[in-house]
Amino acid sequence: MLLVIELVADKIPAVDSINDVIQSIVRPAAGGIVFGTGASTTTAAVTDPAAFFESSAWVPVVTGIVIALVVHGAKMFVRPAANALTAGAAAPVLSTGEDIGSLLFSLFAILIPILVIVALIALAVLVVSVFRRLRRQRRTVAPA
Repeated sequence: MLLVIELVADKIPAVDSINDVIQSIVRPAAGGIVFGTGASTTTAAVTDPAAFFESSAWVPVVTGIVIALVVHGAKMFVRPAANALTAGAAAPVLSTGEDIGSLLFSLFAILIPILVIVALIALAVLVVSVFRRLRRQRRTVAPA
Protein backbone atom coordinates (compact mmCIF):
# COMPACT_ATOMS: atom_id res chain seq x y z
CA MET A 1 0.00 0.00 0.00
CA LEU A 2 2.84 2.42 0.87
CA LEU A 3 4.46 1.74 -2.51
CA VAL A 4 1.23 2.70 -4.30
CA ILE A 5 0.92 5.88 -2.23
CA GLU A 6 4.55 6.77 -2.99
CA LEU A 7 4.17 6.07 -6.71
CA VAL A 8 1.00 8.17 -6.99
CA ALA A 9 2.05 11.01 -4.68
CA ASP A 10 5.34 11.41 -6.53
CA LYS A 11 3.57 12.08 -9.83
CA ILE A 12 1.39 15.00 -8.62
CA PRO A 13 3.27 18.35 -8.66
CA ALA A 14 2.38 19.89 -5.27
CA VAL A 15 1.90 16.59 -3.49
CA ASP A 16 5.41 15.39 -4.40
CA SER A 17 6.99 18.31 -2.54
CA ILE A 18 4.82 17.72 0.53
CA ASN A 19 5.65 14.01 0.38
CA ASP A 20 9.37 14.83 0.21
CA VAL A 21 9.14 16.94 3.38
CA ILE A 22 7.26 14.16 5.19
CA GLN A 23 9.78 11.56 4.00
CA SER A 24 12.80 13.59 5.18
CA ILE A 25 13.03 11.42 8.29
CA VAL A 26 11.87 8.11 6.83
CA ARG A 27 14.15 7.88 3.78
CA PRO A 28 17.48 8.53 5.57
CA ALA A 29 16.47 6.20 8.42
CA ALA A 30 15.56 3.48 5.93
CA GLY A 31 18.83 4.06 4.08
CA GLY A 32 20.78 3.63 7.31
CA ILE A 33 18.94 0.44 8.20
CA VAL A 34 19.37 -1.08 4.75
CA PHE A 35 23.05 -0.13 4.46
CA GLY A 36 23.71 -1.34 8.01
CA THR A 37 21.90 -4.60 7.32
CA GLY A 38 24.04 -5.14 4.25
CA ALA A 39 27.09 -4.75 6.47
CA SER A 40 25.69 -7.24 9.04
CA THR A 41 25.40 -4.72 11.87
CA THR A 42 21.80 -5.40 12.87
CA THR A 43 22.70 -8.38 15.07
CA ALA A 44 24.94 -6.23 17.26
CA ALA A 45 22.30 -3.49 17.40
CA VAL A 46 19.53 -5.87 18.45
CA THR A 47 21.43 -7.98 20.99
CA ASP A 48 23.41 -5.26 22.77
CA PRO A 49 22.93 -1.57 21.93
CA ALA A 50 25.92 -0.54 24.08
CA ALA A 51 28.22 -2.88 22.15
CA PHE A 52 26.83 -1.47 18.92
CA PHE A 53 28.07 2.04 19.74
CA GLU A 54 31.32 0.93 21.37
CA SER A 55 32.33 -1.03 18.28
CA SER A 56 32.55 0.37 14.78
CA ALA A 57 29.29 -1.36 13.82
CA TRP A 58 27.50 2.00 13.70
CA VAL A 59 29.70 3.29 10.85
CA PRO A 60 27.76 1.53 8.03
CA VAL A 61 24.46 2.72 9.50
CA VAL A 62 25.63 6.34 9.59
CA THR A 63 27.09 5.95 6.09
CA GLY A 64 23.72 4.73 4.81
CA ILE A 65 21.94 7.62 6.52
CA VAL A 66 24.30 10.16 4.95
CA ILE A 67 24.03 8.66 1.46
CA ALA A 68 20.24 8.49 1.64
CA LEU A 69 20.06 12.03 3.05
CA VAL A 70 22.20 13.44 0.23
CA VAL A 71 20.12 11.71 -2.45
CA HIS A 72 16.85 12.71 -0.78
CA GLY A 73 18.05 16.29 -0.30
CA ALA A 74 18.99 16.59 -3.96
CA LYS A 75 15.57 15.31 -4.99
CA MET A 76 13.81 17.54 -2.48
CA PHE A 77 15.51 20.69 -3.79
CA VAL A 78 15.41 19.88 -7.53
CA ARG A 79 11.74 18.89 -7.69
CA PRO A 80 10.16 22.25 -6.67
CA ALA A 81 12.43 24.12 -9.09
CA ALA A 82 11.59 21.74 -11.94
CA ASN A 83 7.88 21.99 -11.14
CA ALA A 84 8.02 25.79 -11.05
CA LEU A 85 9.90 26.01 -14.35
CA THR A 86 7.54 23.63 -16.15
CA ALA A 87 4.24 24.53 -14.42
CA GLY A 88 4.14 21.06 -12.89
CA ALA A 89 4.74 19.09 -16.08
CA ALA A 90 8.13 17.85 -14.84
CA ALA A 91 6.77 15.97 -11.81
CA PRO A 92 5.41 12.88 -13.58
CA VAL A 93 8.32 12.77 -16.03
CA LEU A 94 11.01 13.01 -13.32
CA SER A 95 9.15 10.58 -11.08
CA THR A 96 8.77 8.00 -13.83
CA GLY A 97 12.46 8.36 -14.68
CA GLU A 98 13.37 7.87 -11.02
CA ASP A 99 11.13 4.79 -10.81
CA ILE A 100 12.65 3.23 -13.91
CA GLY A 101 16.18 4.06 -12.76
CA SER A 102 15.57 2.59 -9.30
CA LEU A 103 14.15 -0.58 -10.76
CA LEU A 104 17.01 -1.01 -13.22
CA PHE A 105 19.74 -0.30 -10.66
CA SER A 106 18.12 -2.71 -8.19
CA LEU A 107 17.94 -5.44 -10.81
CA PHE A 108 21.52 -4.78 -11.91
CA ALA A 109 22.74 -4.90 -8.30
CA ILE A 110 21.08 -8.26 -7.75
CA LEU A 111 21.74 -9.92 -11.10
CA ILE A 112 24.99 -8.39 -12.30
CA PRO A 113 26.65 -6.29 -9.56
CA ILE A 114 29.54 -5.07 -11.73
CA LEU A 115 27.01 -3.65 -14.19
CA VAL A 116 25.85 -1.17 -11.52
CA ILE A 117 29.27 0.49 -11.59
CA VAL A 118 29.20 0.67 -15.40
CA ALA A 119 25.63 2.04 -15.32
CA LEU A 120 26.53 4.68 -12.71
CA ILE A 121 29.48 5.85 -14.82
CA ALA A 122 27.21 5.98 -17.88
CA LEU A 123 24.63 7.95 -15.90
CA ALA A 124 27.28 10.44 -14.76
CA VAL A 125 28.48 10.90 -18.35
CA LEU A 126 24.89 11.41 -19.50
CA VAL A 127 24.19 14.04 -16.83
CA VAL A 128 27.40 15.93 -17.64
CA SER A 129 26.64 15.89 -21.38
CA VAL A 130 23.08 17.12 -20.83
CA PHE A 131 24.31 20.01 -18.65
CA ARG A 132 26.95 20.93 -21.23
CA ARG A 133 24.36 20.88 -24.00
CA LEU A 134 22.01 23.07 -21.97
CA ARG A 135 24.83 25.51 -21.21
CA ARG A 136 25.72 25.72 -24.92
CA GLN A 137 22.08 26.33 -25.83
CA ARG A 138 21.84 29.09 -23.21
CA ARG A 139 24.93 30.77 -24.64
CA THR A 140 23.55 30.73 -28.17
CA VAL A 141 20.12 31.99 -27.11
CA ALA A 142 21.40 34.72 -24.77
CA PRO A 143 21.87 38.12 -26.45
CA ALA A 144 25.47 39.22 -26.85
